[in-house]
Amino acid sequence: MSAAVVALSPTLGPVVVALGKPNEGSGITRRGIRLILRSFKADPKNHAIAMAGAILFALTLVQFTRTISWATDNTVVPALSGETVTATNAFASAGAVMGIILLRGVGEALRRYFLAIAEYRTEELWRAELFDHYIEQPLPILRAHPQGRLIAHIDSDVNTAGTALKPLAFAVATVVLAIAGLVSLFEIHVWFGLVASVLFPTLAVLNQRFSRVVERPAAEVQRAVGDVTSVAHESFDGVMMVKTLGRQEAEVKRFEAESRVLKQRRLTVGRINTFYQPMLRVLPNIGAVLMILVGAVLIDQGSVSVGDLIGALTLLSVLAVPLRIFAFFLQSMPPSVVALDRIDSFLAHDGRSGASDNQLTTGLNTDEVIRFENVQFRYLQGANEHPSNDSYSVDEPVLDDISFSLRKGETVALVGNTGVGKTTIAELASGLLNPTKGYVRRPEDLTLLPVLQEAFLFNDSVEQNVTLGATIPADRVHEAAQLAQAHSFISDLPEGYGTVIGERGVTLSGGQRQRVALTRALARRPDLLVLDDATSAIDPLVESAILQSLRDQELTMLVIANRLSTIRLADRVLFVQAGTIAASGTHDELLELGDYRSLVASELDGQSV
Repeated sequence: MSAAVVALSPTLGPVVVALGKPNEGSGITRRGIRLILRSFKADPKNHAIAMAGAILFALTLVQFTRTISWATDNTVVPALSGETVTATNAFASAGAVMGIILLRGVGEALRRYFLAIAEYRTEELWRAELFDHYIEQPLPILRAHPQGRLIAHIDSDVNTAGTALKPLAFAVATVVLAIAGLVSLFEIHVWFGLVASVLFPTLAVLNQRFSRVVERPAAEVQRAVGDVTSVAHESFDGVMMVKTLGRQEAEVKRFEAESRVLKQRRLTVGRINTFYQPMLRVLPNIGAVLMILVGAVLIDQGSVSVGDLIGALTLLSVLAVPLRIFAFFLQSMPPSVVALDRIDSFLAHDGRSGASDNQLTTGLNTDEVIRFENVQFRYLQGANEHPSNDSYSVDEPVLDDISFSLRKGETVALVGNTGVGKTTIAELASGLLNPTKGYVRRPEDLTLLPVLQEAFLFNDSVEQNVTLGATIPADRVHEAAQLAQAHSFISDLPEGYGTVIGERGVTLSGGQRQRVALTRALARRPDLLVLDDATSAIDPLVESAILQSLRDQELTMLVIANRLSTIRLADRVLFVQAGTIAASGTHDELLELGDYRSLVASELDGQSV
């Protein structure tokens, strides 16, 4: 799978750095070994115990067939020939068989239990690494990937990547078993060893061919799973729009279309399995038939005993099951390495690369809280993910040559038409985005919190939505709520601040959700408060009271203003046009500009300018 990283260079802007295909020229076997070594590194102790148990299981399985051979010649054949079998011989045969079975059970228990621990611990590590990477990435990287695909990475891709680990210890045991079994068969008779020498390489070649053929279809299945997940996520996330616009049938058809693609790709894998799996199962049976024919001739010649033939057949039959497990191991390897490739492809994207120098903590005047210096920003276009192609493209600059600063206690309003870059400026100020050119300077210890128009609330109590697990005294939470004009309605809730408000705050109105989000920010006493249309759903009178109370606190605020009352409260207005700051001044000063006056008159609630 190919990959690309967008390095946000302070001089060149976003640079698409092609990583190439990280596994190009590397076959399934080598990539599978890499996957296994990564799992060993994650949990070496449990893997080692599981492997020891698997080897014990393999050796006792071979010894079991030799014991069966001995017991047959020592007890069964004499009894069938009418000879007297002593109790000592009978108990010795039974005891030897039971002892070997017990040891084999111990080996199997160790293999299963400790391998399961190692497998789940590896998946836990991969999920944690992927989730940490999600959290650390800047917004453009996350926005460039559909959320359903990100969920598929952390869910189905991790599960699939771990599939090859399930039969891992058994596969290792199979190798030991094949070597020990082959030696044992040659010890019984060279012809038995030769039959196995033809059978085992044939199975190995067939398995290798199967793994190579199934790799590409397996990759397409994993991509289709991500597409189906993405459609389902979008439908559920936009359920209000789907229902209000009557798009239920359209969404069902969209989901069905992606599901049909997934079905067809899984059927392709199924057809490959249908062709290869019967051959992999039939070959051991053909080997058994040949073994019987050869054994009958050898017994007639007196070269081997009946017990030798029974032991050889038993060994071949017990080898058939591990060989099928090994076949499953090889079958699971292609989708597992493809899934891990998908995970690694996203982990390879590091939007922080080359961008750290754009966020500086030096060069500010003593009264400045934040400063923009000749800032330019470009958004990324969506990632085009494909089993063999994963890259980004970049758009034209959204912002160009933005320069301004905020002084302590100052309120600055961003005013402009929709789409001119106001929200991007707010996200750059908040540190959610990195400039592609220029610099954003802020003190290292600056406490800065953005409050967005879309107030996200968790399915938890009001208090937990404010504190988010931080240790904030209740009196500070109540004080912040009063500043946000939220204390009154919160107190009227059934359990006050302990009331659970549902997923996304569904039990609250839009204005109430925004006030809770504002309380969340104020409770942390920020040095800079960034309001991105954060009071749009609040009644104008309540909004005016909130903003006035914030002014009285002498907070430093950067506000995206869409109401005249908000603009009039600002110490300074930045008029944004086409990604640049066209003018800066007080509201009254900017009214001298025709474009600004027209905007205020036409878009800002039609209020008198």
